[in-house]
Amino acid sequence: MSDDERQPIGGALDALGVRASLEPDERITEALVIAKIVDLETGRTMLGMYHSEGTDWISHLGLLSAARQAMDGDAIVVTDDEDDG
Repeated sequence: MSDDERQPIGGALDALGVRASLEPDERITEALVIAKIVDLETGRTMLGMYHSEGTDWISHLGLLSAARQAMDGDAIVVTDDEDDG
């Protein structure tokens, strides 16, 4: 599929009920969307992976790895506070 044939998927995600709880000062900066796709004519099931513009493969791998850890129940701590000693 060419870039000309690609379409925004925000509406599809909204229709599926995908929501995020963000504080007023929090922003989503990169996204990796993994989706189950079904061909309505044939019933064939496919896996789709989509990403935000400018997200490189290293970020894809990092997002996927972090998501897997979260799904496995491993604690993920996100902080940008530095220990001032």
